[in-house]
Amino acid sequence: MAHKVVIGPVRLSYCHLWEPKKFENSPEKYTVSLIIPKSEEKTIKKIQEAIELVKQDAVEKHGKGFITSKGFRFPLKDGDEEMPEDSAYADSYYLNVSSGDQPKMIDGRKKEITDKKEIYSGCYANVSLNAYFYKRDSSKGITFAINGLQKVADGEPLDGRTLNVEEDFEYLDDIDDINEDDFLS
Repeated sequence: MAHKVVIGPVRLSYCHLWEPKKFENSPEKYTVSLIIPKSEEKTIKKIQEAIELVKQDAVEKHGKGFITSKGFRFPLKDGDEEMPEDSAYADSYYLNVSSGDQPKMIDGRKKEITDKKEIYSGCYANVSLNAYFYKRDSSKGITFAINGLQKVADGEPLDGRTLNVEEDFEYLDDIDDINEDDFLS
């Protein structure tokens, strides 16, 4: 049974929500990593409560040994331990979430976002998720599927791109007077 939880705002990272990404031995999926500062206790508590509900479901269906067995995976990861080389994950937890279907993306007024420049690694969003347990081949654990998101704010892009390229350049008053010879020495 899936348990719905809405969290946020969280920061998006490794954002593949416009085009699905192919991973080894699995079908293409829309994926994103959700960065949650450790100070966001309310959000973390909501995630942990959803995980506990799923654990109860797993125990009811498969017995206690299912969730205590070696190799059982839990979704909430500590960024300081798992991603120490990435400063965006410092003092944060994160969830890697995915969906086989493209999640719906809306703005603060609940209008659908269709501009690919609006949703990117580094922006902030509220996110609707379904928590559930899985058992595939030799892999088992708890995960979250993304239903959709609501963008709430821009943030520093995590891929190094510039949001406002106009800030990178000077205003050229004499643009009409510049020619190729001005650049050749």
